[in-house]
Amino acid sequence: MSSLMIDQDRLPAAWPTHRQSEAFWSALGRAVASFGFLEWTLRRAIFALTGDHLVPTDEDELRQAMTEWNDRLTKVSTSTIVTLANAFETAAQQHGRADVAYVSELARDIREAADVRNAICHASWNPITSESAQPLYIAAVVRGIKEPSVFETSVNLAWLDQVQRHAAALTCSTMDVVTTLGLAFPGAGAGANRD
Repeated sequence: MSSLMIDQDRLPAAWPTHRQSEAFWSALGRAVASFGFLEWTLRRAIFALTGDHLVPTDEDELRQAMTEWNDRLTKVSTSTIVTLANAFETAAQQHGRADVAYVSELARDIREAADVRNAICHASWNPITSESAQPLYIAAVVRGIKEPSVFETSVNLAWLDQVQRHAAALTCSTMDVVTTLGLAFPGAGAGANRD
């Protein structure tokens, strides 16, 4: 082995995450997973909102409508959180019975939370203490921003817990938009695990 190569057998266990506590990584994982669940919830809400309307009685029109709906849902299935928030807002506006002002505010909150979601999901973590770290994350140039932005927040367990709870609250609010219309939320029917 070349002396310039890293001797992987001598690296600390769990390298490069070895300097943070298990509690830190657990809290980070729960926050990231909560955003993943929010994205999945947005997809299901879009499905419910866009599927709740009368279908054409003409067979050709019905096929065309089903093709368009399938194309829309296919696009949603691979969309990022900001695109999902926009599609959710549009689906609510087109639904006709949804509280459009409430959904627009919720979609705005989700778009704002996306910056934190992207930072915690894609950052490199520089240890400060075993219970806190400074993520190194430079946001891509998106949404009309001309200059890249740097995420400069010192992250600790309390902050991660707050982020996780906020993502969970956004998820519940998204589900509420669907259920207050009298619709069953997709995947939450009889027998579904609600724990």
